[in-house]
Amino acid sequence: MAIFSLVLIIVPLLTVGSISYVKSSEILQNKVSLSNLNTVRQIANSIELILQDVNDTSLHLLQNEQIRDFLKLSENEPRENIHKYNIKIQQTVMYLLNSKKYIHSVYIKGFNGITIDSKGINYQMDESIKKQIIELRGGRLWISDEIVNYDNTTTNVFSLVRIMNDINNISNKLAIMKINIDEGQISNIYKDKIIGEKGDFFIIDAQGKIISALNKDVLGNLLQNELVNNMTDTAKDGYYKVKLNDQDFLVTYYHIDVTGWTLINLVPLEELLKENIVIQRVMLLGIITSFIICLIFVIIFTIKVLGPLKQVRILMGSLENEDFDVSIDISGNDEIALLGSSFNKMSKRLKELMNVVYVAQIKQKEAELKALQAQINPHFLYNTLDTIYWMGRMENAFETSRLVEALSKLFRLSLNKGSEFTTVKNEVEHLKNYIIIQQKRYEGMIDFSINVSEETLDCRVVKLVIQPLVENAIYHGIEKKGESGKIDVSIRRHGDKLLYIITDDGNGADEKEINELLQKVEDNNRGFGIKNVNDRIKLYFGEEYGLKFYTIPSMGTKVVVTQPYVKGEG
Repeated sequence: MAIFSLVLIIVPLLTVGSISYVKSSEILQNKVSLSNLNTVRQIANSIELILQDVNDTSLHLLQNEQIRDFLKLSENEPRENIHKYNIKIQQTVMYLLNSKKYIHSVYIKGFNGITIDSKGINYQMDESIKKQIIELRGGRLWISDEIVNYDNTTTNVFSLVRIMNDINNISNKLAIMKINIDEGQISNIYKDKIIGEKGDFFIIDAQGKIISALNKDVLGNLLQNELVNNMTDTAKDGYYKVKLNDQDFLVTYYHIDVTGWTLINLVPLEELLKENIVIQRVMLLGIITSFIICLIFVIIFTIKVLGPLKQVRILMGSLENEDFDVSIDISGNDEIALLGSSFNKMSKRLKELMNVVYVAQIKQKEAELKALQAQINPHFLYNTLDTIYWMGRMENAFETSRLVEALSKLFRLSLNKGSEFTTVKNEVEHLKNYIIIQQKRYEGMIDFSINVSEETLDCRVVKLVIQPLVENAIYHGIEKKGESGKIDVSIRRHGDKLLYIITDDGNGADEKEINELLQKVEDNNRGFGIKNVNDRIKLYFGEEYGLKFYTIPSMGTKVVVTQPYVKGEG
């Protein structure tokens, strides 16, 4: 009834909470997506303003009479006149560019053989670009390029290339002009707008080639198809979701019409939806609070109405665990009181019968011991421990019985019917029995934890590997440390190998020294136990397997045991 009542409460709470969370997530995601789109639009508008300003600058240079006259000079003009003209032109160009930090350089190649270069790098224009610009209607072209500077360094640029015509005679082509924009100045516009460690901005050309990015190593590469597949040419801008490496990203794009390029922003959705975590926590807190209130009412109902039946159930559990010194406090004369009276009689009778059985078993064990006094073997040891166990039970020394039982299982699993191999499951059981004894000995000084991957339980392994290493961690780690500590045992698969990882936060040791003990035991037999384990693993499986110690003095030790991942019985 308690569980049923809780289910009736939890299901509506979780349903309403889940629906509310999903809807709020959708609304928030749409809002942040639109907000991010506005940010991308602002960045694109800033870039378009720069491009427009560069175009205006090119028009200003086209209309400059000094430049036109310079480009009309004959190739036979005295070099002194050309030099004087060039100095004036350079001053004019530099004055124009002083206020435009994003313009890297201006290069003009006259058809009369005269060159104007604001950086003095003597740029050689690609003949294919010349041909392409000449054939274009309107004589203007935007390209991405790489310039080699006078010091042999390179600069990535965006370039406006156009034909310079004589204003007085439009059909007379004077030169090809190339104005270069520093790509770094463009990337600085969006550098501070990146969201999250995995967020990024790109500018790609019509072929999908990256022409601007913060990571200059990717310039010239094609952008991943997953990022551009959902992009449409019909819309100037937009956004959509994609999944990359099992993570959801928001892709926001903006087409720059004047150049045919596209600005793309990549943002992890989890970075955009951080506010959603607050909503999630508030809703979860509300669900938990409601659940606690309802739970209190259910508990009150259970205590008042179902309490007596619960007592019967608990005491029945004690009987199942062979605790016969239990009885129900009877009050009243209802059906539960009658049930309690019958329970008390049954408990008393069971105790009497168990005492008879105990006495008979003890006498039988005594006879067997006398008959086997001269034949001390594993079976004698098991039976002896079994007798001690039952005697402890008779005397209500349950803790002692538990330790004797653990010791008996420890010996039985150690011998393993004479086989050198066992399973991970048996190794873990052997370790647990060993831990029971050690926990009693150290009275809570050591905290043990065991984590075993389910798929490894039936693996075939060399027996008695984990217990000696845990023992080593106790005596040489925790005990030497002189205070409480923790030992963790983890068993998992790694490819075609099985790994045991035993870590402690004890005293630690010299890593080089302890690994040398795996190769050679000292005269005082120090290190014999771990070398024995290491040698047995290498003997049965090969030199690539065995033990490896990682330790830091005063901070703890980690042991990694490698065996092949093989299924099979021990």
